[in-house]
Amino acid sequence: MATLSSYIKLVSVLYAVVSVPSFASAELANEGVLNETLAHFKSAALAWTDVAQQAAERLFWALAILSLLWTATQLLLSRAELGDIVRELCQFMMFTGFWAWMMRNGPTHAGIIIRLSPRMCGRGKPA
Repeated sequence: MATLSSYIKLVSVLYAVVSVPSFASAELANEGVLNETLAHFKSAALAWTDVAQQAAERLFWALAILSLLWTATQLLLSRAELGDIVRELCQFMMFTGFWAWMMRNGPTHAGIIIRLSPRMCGRGKPA
């Protein structure tokens, strides 16, 4: 009985392998499917972009505050001098400010890259 079960599984897998390419090639004949899917995804993504951005900013600032507190605790425990404290504070502000700017402007930069990609790919074709 075990061999009959294995033959049934083998036949099922072979049937799936043989029949799936015909369905896939039928779908490829439909032109514009990718563009329609992309337009649908873009319109759906616009609905939750602001919510995701706000959640990401709250998480970022919560982690930044934790990082600042950790750094301040380490400086206090090591009895750091004023120069060390100022250096750490400047380093923290520059690092945190840069990544906060990247997070706020990241979607704009990603959109520019996506928009320019077809143009860049068109230039890369050999003559």
